[in-house]
Amino acid sequence: MAATRRPRAAPRVATAKTADRTLDVFELFASEQRPLNLSEISALLGIPLSSAHALIKTLQARGYLYDVGRRQGYFPTTRMQDITQAIARAVRFSSGGLPCLKALGVRLDHRGLVQVSMNLTNYERTPLSAAFARVVEEARGYGVEVVDSEIIGLVPERALEGTTAEELRLTRPPLLLPTA
Repeated sequence: MAATRRPRAAPRVATAKTADRTLDVFELFASEQRPLNLSEISALLGIPLSSAHALIKTLQARGYLYDVGRRQGYFPTTRMQDITQAIARAVRFSSGGLPCLKALGVRLDHRGLVQVSMNLTNYERTPLSAAFARVVEEARGYGVEVVDSEIIGLVPERALEGTTAEELRLTRPPLLLPTA
């Protein structure tokens, strides 16, 4: 079944503040590990109650938060995890995705985020930049953005040819193995 993709507006600089606040909300839930009401969210994030209300109501309408009960606060749903697992399923080879790519959706509770964890078994057949671009494309199809990426372990220098740390949104430079 083909997924219907929503057209995305061009990114605006003004949306960065909203994106930061949205991530702050999920990081707050990750650190507090309990439902929070609007007053608590406003106070803990240091933002006006009206801004907290607008943000929480938007996240609730989009299915990312649910109302625990009358005056008991809000808590994240599994929607982000579900989206991450769908993206991983779309890009991994065993589900019809890119050759030589293994992927799974993982929760990062300490950051209040989720990630697509990938293992490329042959970077010459599926370049690292192509795998990353496919994840970004799939994420946009769900109306979410890739925040950053990281490389765990050693990477052959040739695997990074033709790409940049900025293109891959790397949080720290990788350790490179010289290729013979």
